[in-house]
Amino acid sequence: MNQQELVSILTEMDRIQQLIIRYETLILALKSLGKEEKQGMAGLAEDVFIPAGFPERDRVLVHIGANIMLELSLEEAEAFYAKRIIALREALQALEDFLRTGGA
Repeated sequence: MNQQELVSILTEMDRIQQLIIRYETLILALKSLGKEEKQGMAGLAEDVFIPAGFPERDRVLVHIGANIMLELSLEEAEAFYAKRIIALREALQALEDFLRTGGA
């Protein structure tokens, strides 16, 4: 394995780890949504937010890729991200195994 391949694999491993953290944070945010109204911030543009109230929520829109949003219940959204985390951990383990064996 050459230096460029190693850097590419390590970069991909870092990207996967960041996605896992992002999805774990999303699951925590979904769990914090309750039936009561919440206060928060709504994004207007990059780095521009306004205070906003969010009515009770039992469904959310989830970006599933290719600019497609899917309306899911809170439980379905949590399960969606949990499955993504499992797949990402498997991919990360495969890359770690690849590095451990020297790419053989």
